[in-house]
Amino acid sequence: MNFSAAVRAELGRALRNYKYDKSATGLIFPAAGLAFGGLFGSKELQPGMSAEDAPWQYGPNAVGNEFINDALNSKFNGVGGAVAWYFAPFTNNLAPTSSILAANFATTQAEYTSYTEGGRQVWTSNGSSTSQSVSNSAAPAVVTIGGSPATIYGAGILSASGKGATTGVFGAGGLFGVANTLSPGSKLMMTYTLTGTSL
Repeated sequence: MNFSAAVRAELGRALRNYKYDKSATGLIFPAAGLAFGGLFGSKELQPGMSAEDAPWQYGPNAVGNEFINDALNSKFNGVGGAVAWYFAPFTNNLAPTSSILAANFATTQAEYTSYTEGGRQVWTSNGSSTSQSVSNSAAPAVVTIGGSPATIYGAGILSASGKGATTGVFGAGGLFGVANTLSPGSKLMMTYTLTGTSL
């Protein structure tokens, strides 16, 4: 999403002066009439099932303070800016908060790392935003459950690709719409959609 210089200046002032609210799904800028929020999606596929055999389940997210700082510094100060994002499923039945850091996400949320893929699976954008939204719905991330059953309650989006990594930026995290109880060989499909809305 690209903003004019005037809108960037207005949002920058609102953030510097704490003129925004946090909700269960993101940030609200009342004076600017804007809101940003996201949803995590999950679909569990037991062995032998195809993607059409199961419904998507959705749950709200907490946008990380690290992500907010990273986005603001990138857009308003020309500094940094994570360029890739990765899914980190977790087994702790606890909704992430915006204060979680990449440094403590894995332990706080009990990141599930026993899937067979070699690293966290990448969030692949559908493309540039033309409708105030970005998503990986066209290319969901997929992990394959390892040798023991697992219950996956939710996921986070982080900028580091290594399983259990403690570097980078925590983008967002949330519980899925339902707990996904998976047997070895099952697959878990994951999406994340971030949307900006004029109020």
